[in-house]
Amino acid sequence: MRGKIALGTKPKAIVWGFDTYIACYAINELESQNYIDVKQWYGNSYFQAVEVKDWYDIILKKLKPEQLKRCDDETYNYIYSHLSVYLDLCSRCYVFEHKPIHECINAMHLLMDYYYSIIVDEKIDLFLTDDIPHGPASFILYLLAKALKIKVLILFQSHFPNKFFYLKTIEDYGWFKEVPEYNLGDSKILVEKKYEKNWFYSNQNWTPKPKVKSFKEWKEKNLNKLHRSLRKYDGFYDMLMQKKIKKLNNSYFDNQYKANYKRYFASNIDLLKRFVYFPLHLQPEMTTSILGGIYNDQLLAVERTAAIIPDDWYIYVKEYPKQSHYMRGKYFFERLSLIPKVKTVKSDVNTYDLIRNSQFVSTLVGTAGWEAISGGKNVLIFGHAWYRSLPGVFAYSPDLTTEEIMNYQIDHKELEERLSTLLKKTGIGTTCIDYLPLVGESFDPEENNKNIFRFLADFIPQL
Repeated sequence: MRGKIALGTKPKAIVWGFDTYIACYAINELESQNYIDVKQWYGNSYFQAVEVKDWYDIILKKLKPEQLKRCDDETYNYIYSHLSVYLDLCSRCYVFEHKPIHECINAMHLLMDYYYSIIVDEKIDLFLTDDIPHGPASFILYLLAKALKIKVLILFQSHFPNKFFYLKTIEDYGWFKEVPEYNLGDSKILVEKKYEKNWFYSNQNWTPKPKVKSFKEWKEKNLNKLHRSLRKYDGFYDMLMQKKIKKLNNSYFDNQYKANYKRYFASNIDLLKRFVYFPLHLQPEMTTSILGGIYNDQLLAVERTAAIIPDDWYIYVKEYPKQSHYMRGKYFFERLSLIPKVKTVKSDVNTYDLIRNSQFVSTLVGTAGWEAISGGKNVLIFGHAWYRSLPGVFAYSPDLTTEEIMNYQIDHKELEERLSTLLKKTGIGTTCIDYLPLVGESFDPEENNKNIFRFLADFIPQL
């Protein structure tokens, strides 16, 4: 539907995110300097940093037939082929947490028709987002953009201070073959050769917050949050019933999960045995729902790991420490117990002891994979991990053998060189407010907005 953005013209854009004080002014500056023409801007209105639309309003308001255009069959079929991913995203979204599947599908049609109409009527050229789309609405918009050949630019914060990745398609995450280098000024990145890492999200001692200037501002912010929360209910009675049901459900399933965890997971493992270490991801999370692909079903990855290792090896499957009952029902535990070679490990067993003593690590896209290769241990991955192009990383295929994985020796110097090359495909700045502890108290929101603006001003004309 759309070709390359014409030189000398500013693309008509739908913007998603960039709604906090650390990035919103970059978008304002882009528009004021005629780099983009923002037709729609979606985000969380309770941040109060900038005026944005809330996608849930599309579901709430009564749309009129004359407002909507129906997309063609080919576009619809493309989006429908991603239905399982969309439904998984609905299951972790506050708007749909009490809705049956058929209502989620009805909502998909409303979102699809609405965004298709906006794209056609406004002649949208660009979908710009500050995160990998992993909500029901942003994912539908992303799929529409891809189907209609509209330019997409995704920014995604890395685990390295003040660096964000950029990509055109989710599938390119970890390869970054579709984008040019940008950050050419960095010197070689040095990586200490050890498994242990001090992840910032494990100890968030510092998270800066913008100062509330007045009681009026505080009141408006909190009323917006309350209003947004209440809108998912169809009246007071619905809210009362659903809250009661949710409380009862959570209580019942949490107790069931704790009982199953106690029954199936053990700490008496033998680190001298030959084993593959498989740490389960927390669910629901974007890392599994989007980057995991079909292996959002994590047990499928465990089953396929079991299929390629020798009969006298084990798979030590460790639960994520903060996991709750979600996606851990009784059939999950029954299925896990039936996988040959699996031994389950309680979440309090030291992950680095397991990495160190394993033959290799197996994961979807987890940080355990990076911990492994940075310490000299190979990893088998099943999803779109950011580190998948680095030495020692093996993507699962039915033809892959244990010998191939075990015979590969990681050259740490090569790892550092390849990582340095990879990080040339990062922009300077912080796009996600949750990553501010990684930067520390030196964070300057004004400078951060300038950095994001410079990157987008340089990169958007190249799309």
